[in-house]
Amino acid sequence: MTVIYTIQWLGLLLSAAILGSCPTPALAQTQIIVTPDLPPAPVVGGTVTLTPQPPPPPNATLCGWLRQSRTIFWHLLDQEQPSTGSSYTGREVLGPGCSLIIVGLMLNYSGSYTLQVQGPGVFIFRGVNLRVYGKLARPTVMSRRTTVPENGILELFGERPPSTRTLLWYRDGTVLRLDGHVEMSPGNLSLLLARVRRDDAGNYTCEVRNPISTARSEPVTVTVTYGPDAAFMNPSGLLSLRLGDKVTLRCAADSVPAPQFSWSHSGSDLIPAPAGAVLSLVLTSAEQAGVYECHVTNPSTGQNATASVSITLRLGQGPVQSQPGQTGGLQGGAITRAVDAGIIIGSLAGTGLLIFVLYYVLCTQGKRDPRLEKDPVAQQGAPCPAGVQEQPPLQPVRGQQVSGANDPLATVSAQIQPGSSPDPTYQMLQPGAPDLYQELRT
Repeated sequence: MTVIYTIQWLGLLLSAAILGSCPTPALAQTQIIVTPDLPPAPVVGGTVTLTPQPPPPPNATLCGWLRQSRTIFWHLLDQEQPSTGSSYTGREVLGPGCSLIIVGLMLNYSGSYTLQVQGPGVFIFRGVNLRVYGKLARPTVMSRRTTVPENGILELFGERPPSTRTLLWYRDGTVLRLDGHVEMSPGNLSLLLARVRRDDAGNYTCEVRNPISTARSEPVTVTVTYGPDAAFMNPSGLLSLRLGDKVTLRCAADSVPAPQFSWSHSGSDLIPAPAGAVLSLVLTSAEQAGVYECHVTNPSTGQNATASVSITLRLGQGPVQSQPGQTGGLQGGAITRAVDAGIIIGSLAGTGLLIFVLYYVLCTQGKRDPRLEKDPVAQQGAPCPAGVQEQPPLQPVRGQQVSGANDPLATVSAQIQPGSSPDPTYQMLQPGAPDLYQELRT
């Protein structure tokens, strides 16, 4: 132990003497090259070599390495073995060109390493920072609370495993950046949202990285409570309905957590109280008319909102007029029933009118089928409907003009036989009358 400290003090005295007697050379020319055996970075259990470039000049007489300002070893170049110091662990080896080889790396080998080279007119003092990395463990996200009211404060803390180089924060898979809304502590160990917004709700994770591995935490779900700002009713406005109609009222509101619903009619709570956001009614009484209100309450925020609809009842059977905001199911059914009833009534009325016209024509028509003259019963014709006066039968006489002769079909002679010649006297019944004989034959 005495030898070690003697050599260490000897090195310091030599350094002081050289610094005091010689000008300092351009130290920037020498660099320390870190070469891991497993690129891209030194890993736990691996090997790394620290090599000065360019190598020390031939007139150098002493070189040494320090870890965190503690001596690993000093080596007088004219001797075979170096002298070890307090930071020597047995895994350090002095290589060619005053290089340092470390085997079996551990995480606590990370830190600053310094090379010193001395000789006549030579002084090299160069340092390098060595980082040893291991496979990262999964980090953990912690929070005082994960349910935050709108405009409240959210603060999350991330665990930083050893050998972590970078820590990032994510919300729903999107990396968060520093801005006026998102704040982070040095090293990103904590995440702060001073005035939480509704869109800040989601799954938060932290991710740690180093050159050889990446690990991400389990998600922490953050819930932002808010609302309701307003309630909505469907259908809404003024509904004009009939007794016997059915109507369904639906209430909705944007709120987290889900709101509670209650219903009232004309200022009084409905009994029994409906459960949920849907109220179904069968309008069987005029007392059911009035204003129906839906009351929405968020038990977490204490906020509430109300929506209403007014229902009026009509006793008539006419079609219901659709009101703005009213759904078409109820009114459409009423209109369809009215149209169907109108079609049926119109069809019956048209059929009755047609029958009446046919009876009227048959009863007032003076023309008789010649084949009916042989059947006295058939000549009577069908009875006329009530209100229609039956015309007495005409008795045509040869050579005379009778009442109703203006109607050519009312002048008929029973003496005309099919195939006989027309009698001139028939042409004298009415001047200008049509040739009825020819018509009867046909």
